[in-house]
Amino acid sequence: MTALPRARSALSLVSRLVRAAARPFSRTTEASRRLAEVEERLRLALSGARAGFWEVDLAAPALRCDESFRALYGFPPNEPEDRARWRDRIHPEDLPRLQSELDEALAGDVTAWNREFRILHPTEGERWIHDRVRVRRDGRGRPVAYGGLHFDFTPRKRMEDALRERETRLRLAQTAARIASWDWNVATGAVAWLGPMQALLGLDADHPPSTEVFMGMIHPEDRADVDAALAATLAGGGALDTEFRIVRRDGAVRWLAGRAEVVRDATGAPTRMLGVNYDVTARKEAEAALARLNADLERRVQEGAAKVAHLQKMDGLGRLTGGIAHDFNNLLAVVMGNLEALQARLAGDERSAQLVASALRGTERGAALTGRLLAFARRQELNPAPVDVSALVRGMSDLLSRSLGPGIRVETRFAEALDPALVDAGQLELALLNLAVNARDAMPDGGRLVFAVDAVEAGGDGALPAGSYIRIQAIDAGMGMDAETLAQAAEPFFTTKAVGKGTGLGLSIVHGLAAQSGGAFSLRSAPGEGTTAEILLPRARAGAPVPLAPAPFERAPPGLRVLVVDDDPLVLAGTARMLEALGHRPLPVGSGFEALSCLRSGQALDAVITDEVMPGLRGLQLAALAARERPDVPVILATGFADIPDSAGRIVAARLDKPFGLPAIETALARATAAPARLPARAASGA
Repeated sequence: MTALPRARSALSLVSRLVRAAARPFSRTTEASRRLAEVEERLRLALSGARAGFWEVDLAAPALRCDESFRALYGFPPNEPEDRARWRDRIHPEDLPRLQSELDEALAGDVTAWNREFRILHPTEGERWIHDRVRVRRDGRGRPVAYGGLHFDFTPRKRMEDALRERETRLRLAQTAARIASWDWNVATGAVAWLGPMQALLGLDADHPPSTEVFMGMIHPEDRADVDAALAATLAGGGALDTEFRIVRRDGAVRWLAGRAEVVRDATGAPTRMLGVNYDVTARKEAEAALARLNADLERRVQEGAAKVAHLQKMDGLGRLTGGIAHDFNNLLAVVMGNLEALQARLAGDERSAQLVASALRGTERGAALTGRLLAFARRQELNPAPVDVSALVRGMSDLLSRSLGPGIRVETRFAEALDPALVDAGQLELALLNLAVNARDAMPDGGRLVFAVDAVEAGGDGALPAGSYIRIQAIDAGMGMDAETLAQAAEPFFTTKAVGKGTGLGLSIVHGLAAQSGGAFSLRSAPGEGTTAEILLPRARAGAPVPLAPAPFERAPPGLRVLVVDDDPLVLAGTARMLEALGHRPLPVGSGFEALSCLRSGQALDAVITDEVMPGLRGLQLAALAARERPDVPVILATGFADIPDSAGRIVAARLDKPFGLPAIETALARATAAPARLPARAASGA
């Protein structure tokens, strides 16, 4: 029995010894299990964050990395580490920089730094990596290894780039449109400016945002309105919408528009106000100009009513004068016929023959007078013929003396051996008389009026054919005209004289005669320097009948696509119908701006017919823009009275004199489409 207790005691001791010996192994197994769990959690965390661990042992050198690192670079799992393949995946533009940073860190005492670079993933393309690098050193500070943790932040990088690009575009758009935005913290008063706010306010580019500075620049007369609008908006009165003036530090006054909305908290209290400002000075000035124009238009309507009454009286006088002249011509014909018959019967009676001859000269002067009366009444058609202009001016000396009075001294200058001009002599007399009377009125205290006649070479610019012309100049020493008056002087019914003192038709009659005769009329004047009126008439050979108009052009090709521009709907529709009747395809528009849009759209066009006097964009301005935008499309200028500058030939292919009919349109189209190609846009613009 004693052996059994001993055996039990020994067994118990062995059991305790075994348990004691097994305890360290149990603790080791538990630690290993927990370590594995931690490693698995770390692996999952790194994988979810697209992060990977790596290290390079400088003694080998060899790369060690985890599976997350392999996945980050697109390496197959469980493949041996390859440092060279890793370097090949780094973007070639970033690799030199990374190598330089590493060399500097290993050579110095740097132990940690961050870096960003791109890699080329085999399936996902370019990716952005953020790397936190650390260097391990031995006890003597020498590097033994370096490694880090890679994070893929490509989505964030792309969002940052997209945000930066949008901000850049917004800034460029704001700058181009001169729109400045702002963010005002209502509680603190702090404000942030975005866009060209400093430029809008005339401040330096680096001037700090300031609510006080902005509000202090508001015009004193507008400050109360702006304060009231702000208060109403903050109180819940809707979005801010106001316009006001500012006085910049350089003294310039500008108009700004303000648009803003309020951001409120959960209680409805305002916390922020977001808004924009932009310059509306041009619009405000245009509105003011329009108001002045309307007021001036009302005044002109009143003056026009008085002028219409006067013109009606003048028209009635013209009809009466024409009727009297016609009847008087009939009487003169009877008298002249009887005198000539009587003269034939008085052979041998010298004294009686002299009396009859004197009476016949009187009837001839009466006939000349009736011719001028008919010209005044505008009852005569043009009858162009070769005219010795110098002799015509000399023959008007008595008429000029009676019309101008003793205070005006008339001088003449005639070049020698001049060819005759092709013109209606009676209408030319009337035109020169109109110029003389205008010169007299410009010299109320008397002065000198010079009529000069010579020959010049002119034309070839589109407004006139190139050739030799007879030039007639009427030069006075009167008060002259300013630029605005000069620009309107030849327009019908325009006059600077009081109602009842002039019809405003004199210069327009001269202009019409010159244009209908194949020539041109122009004025040069300045205040205090007198006025020079110049008529160019085509030259003719003496005694040789020369046609008034040049031989007609060949018909234009059928089916032309013609852009028609006129602000008068009736004229526009009529021109379009005439083009259709000629077999062409019109494209009518009502303004120069619409026509410019059509030209810029690139649609097929063969020609443009544009009115000259239009609101907004005149015909010559449209022609200049067309020469730059579409030099392949010729422009035909339709005008009734406006003078065309010498430079118009570079941008206008042909001219239509209003009113015009089918033959005139066809001739202009034929001339424009058959003309040589115009200069390139650069040359046409004078560059």
